[in-house]
Amino acid sequence: MSDTENRGDFDAEALRNRFIQAAATFVPSGTGGGLPEITHRANNLRQRRFRLIAGSGLGAAAAVIVVILVVNLAGSSRRASPVVPAHSPTPPPVATIPLVTCSTEHGIDETPSPLPTDVPSPAEAKAGAPLAYFADQNGFLRVLAPAGWQCSALDAADGNTGVEVWPSGGSDPTTGGHVGIVANRTPACVGCMYEAVCALISVPDLAVGQGPCPTREPAGEVLHKYATDVIGIRDPAGVKGDADLSGGPDPASGVLIFHPAHPSEADDTGCALPVTEQEICVASTTDFVSRYGSG
Repeated sequence: MSDTENRGDFDAEALRNRFIQAAATFVPSGTGGGLPEITHRANNLRQRRFRLIAGSGLGAAAAVIVVILVVNLAGSSRRASPVVPAHSPTPPPVATIPLVTCSTEHGIDETPSPLPTDVPSPAEAKAGAPLAYFADQNGFLRVLAPAGWQCSALDAADGNTGVEVWPSGGSDPTTGGHVGIVANRTPACVGCMYEAVCALISVPDLAVGQGPCPTREPAGEVLHKYATDVIGIRDPAGVKGDADLSGGPDPASGVLIFHPAHPSEADDTGCALPVTEQEICVASTTDFVSRYGSG
């Protein structure tokens, strides 16, 4: 239950109206009590003043001034203070992180609309280094990684999307680099989808018309089934396994997501970083599952 729901019958506007009604009971009314009684007393005083100074024009003028002062002071003594309207508290600003648009290779000629430069910060953006999102120019796929890293992307003609991110000064994982984070979305290429998931998830519908599944059992690879179609992967350093970027000098971890609903789609991400920086892999992978694991 949200904070608003917890407050139950709290209503800022209703509370404001109650303040206004309460203040109104202190404002003089012309229907009885308050100002009429004060005015009656002032009139009696005025009559006595006129009898004392009757026949004197200057005295009469002074009496009028006295009466006006008395009435004004009497009214002001009962006047309520101005009611200050209640205002709703200003909501706190939404935390954001940068969204970096990567240089993207396109399978078809197109001019994508510019992406925003900042987006709401995810809950996972708590790793040691400041984080940012990196996306292809169409914004089909986002990868959470340390701010200041380099990136490249692919928007293929068949709908496949890939994003690669690596430390500044390093090498692109698609051209031989072993350190970084990569992600892929495969919504259309059935053969690509089958090859990506068949060793880890049973996909009989995709197997029709396909060749043998390229199964392998890498030594030391650990699999974790988060859900029926969400498989976590971890490969030790030096082991070429099912995790993207595995086989290099650092341990690699990732996740494979298969959406069996038609049309089918396979999403995967992999991260390879030194042991001391594995919290970045955890944050990036967790964000990827929360973002693409329910589609």
